[in-house]
Amino acid sequence: MANRPARAINDTDRRRIFRTLETHARAGSMSAIRTLAIVQLTADTGLRLSELLRLDCSQIIEDTSATRPRIVSSFYLEPKQAKGRRGSAKAKAYTSAGQIQIPKRSRAALLAYLRALRARGWLRTWRGSPWITCKAGPTGGASSHHPVKQRAVQLLWSEWQRRAGIRAPYRWHDLRHTAITRWSRTPGADVFSVAELARHRNVRTTQRYVHADPVRLAAIAEQASEL
Repeated sequence: MANRPARAINDTDRRRIFRTLETHARAGSMSAIRTLAIVQLTADTGLRLSELLRLDCSQIIEDTSATRPRIVSSFYLEPKQAKGRRGSAKAKAYTSAGQIQIPKRSRAALLAYLRALRARGWLRTWRGSPWITCKAGPTGGASSHHPVKQRAVQLLWSEWQRRAGIRAPYRWHDLRHTAITRWSRTPGADVFSVAELARHRNVRTTQRYVHADPVRLAAIAEQASEL
């Protein structure tokens, strides 16, 4: 799997994965609630995993009260948080920072996750990354907090795909390819706008992330055969 080409997640598999996560999240599984928020945010924003795990609570939430946080619709990814290849020959293909737009669906998943943290008494005692795992103390609050590691997210991604019955599992970075591919298929989208959303300095880099939809290709071929 490590050597296979990157690919976008097809619509059928994407629905199956999200449906499985949502079902377990509604049942109260903290693993599902957190994984759903991380996967949804990645699928909608195209954030790289290293960037996502470097987020700070202050960037993605705006407290209006102690019990009802409001997710901001965008935030600025700081240079120290972003991927960069400074000084390398490929540096021009990558950006270090930029504005990240958070669609409504991702904001809803984030709110559900933050509320789950608050309900367990975890969030108010934690500053830094919102992606945490906690060990409950004797009174029900969190006795210790641990930032979620990159490898743990990748393993959870594989596990939830297995539960969803995905026979050919997707890599984590395929979520970024999926986001960029879906942006490119949005009516009215142009490659320069997609490159801006993807935070690519060179549109040729963006084009490598755009994958053709096999169903759409089949439809084109069918229509062409009737001309």
